[in-house]
Amino acid sequence: MSNISINKISFTYKNGGDSAAVFYDASFEIPCGKITAILGKSGCGKSTLIKLISGLYSPDSGEIKYPSELHSGEGKFDNYSIVFQDHGLFPWKKVRDNILMPEILSDASHDENKYDEVIREFGLEDTLKKYPTQLSGGQRSRVSIARSILSSKKLILMDEPFAALDDATKDIVRGYTINHIRNNNLTMVIVTHDNDEANLVADKIIRL
Repeated sequence: MSNISINKISFTYKNGGDSAAVFYDASFEIPCGKITAILGKSGCGKSTLIKLISGLYSPDSGEIKYPSELHSGEGKFDNYSIVFQDHGLFPWKKVRDNILMPEILSDASHDENKYDEVIREFGLEDTLKKYPTQLSGGQRSRVSIARSILSSKKLILMDEPFAALDDATKDIVRGYTINHIRNNNLTMVIVTHDNDEANLVADKIIRL
């Protein structure tokens, strides 16, 4: 299976007259159908790399090439979902609509059995009629991860997705997520600062 190829990218944050270089002439290969962990200390560029892979940021130089299976029929790279550190939930939508937002936006139907299974496994049954502001940080994390899993995308990008969860809940949610990725031959890129987590879940580790 092909890879996502990150070829000699450079990226610098600019704020007025100030600038901070994050990457310079950096190259990575992310294997499709595998789990890749981006590991490193805070501020080393992990979240920036996720945003570059997703296309939310564009490199100053170099290029990122995506395999054909991550493109839509129109040739657009869009076959991905992303879990942000701040969860990226719509505050004016209830939890159920937040979870099903990819299907709502694309006017697609969802697998009701899979939906029920994820809600049950993630312990979200009592949150579906609530708004994100009524949830704890750990609940918001679970909603964001559930949305990503149910989106039917082939590339899953996750930025510290399990950091807000207590140990018992983390084991359940992380285990379910990893099994879902592997059982469906999906590609996952996960940002973490936890060396043990990276070694536990990843087929490949990129250390920044």
